[in-house]
Amino acid sequence: MESITQFAIEYSEWIRFIHVAGSIVALGAVTAADLLLLLFKLKPRSFGGVVIKMAPIFSLQVWIGLLLISLSGILLLLPLEGVEQYSLFQFKMLLVLIVFLNGVFLNVWVNPKFEELLPE
Repeated sequence: MESITQFAIEYSEWIRFIHVAGSIVALGAVTAADLLLLLFKLKPRSFGGVVIKMAPIFSLQVWIGLLLISLSGILLLLPLEGVEQYSLFQFKMLLVLIVFLNGVFLNVWVNPKFEELLPE
């Protein structure tokens, strides 16, 4: 455990970079998917084909971003003690939970609906 903590301290700048990059990828994909779904809701005939093609790509990006956030977040937390008590950290975890739930929603409910529309 100490070697992992030492690794986290030694490479903390790179780990932070990966953490921010994962956040950007996940939040960007969620935002783009949500906006595309809104456009689909407003004009289903115009955006149906785009949504069917893009939904799996956005879904994959959300999961890649969450994986990067999770792994780098664990490495960033290892050297710190008591950080989970701070309200800013708790807020950040709430945002990560929202992105995770949105990704689950896209995979479990939205993507299968689009696959049903594919023949049309």
